[in-house]
Amino acid sequence: MKVGIPLELFPNESRVAATPKTVERLIKQGFEVVVQSNAGNRSHFQDSDYQKAGASIVANNSDIYESSDIVLKVREPKTRSKNYLG
Repeated sequence: MKVGIPLELFPNESRVAATPKTVERLIKQGFEVVVQSNAGNRSHFQDSDYQKAGASIVANNSDIYESSDIVLKVREPKTRSKNYLG
């Protein structure tokens, strides 16, 4: 099962839905994790931190929403993906 972590788009939002440590735990539980490039920058986590934890880095949020079974976010999505059930 794939978990995606997109960049938060809400203005002035500095949090990210998962830290590299969280990613490590998810991977140990058998999840595949993808993180949008720069998703953790405002929380002082670099793409390389997520890669060291075992995540793959993708270029944009459409890659996250199109390929993930679960999307972790701090705030609600701004746009609806084709899989959004709200």
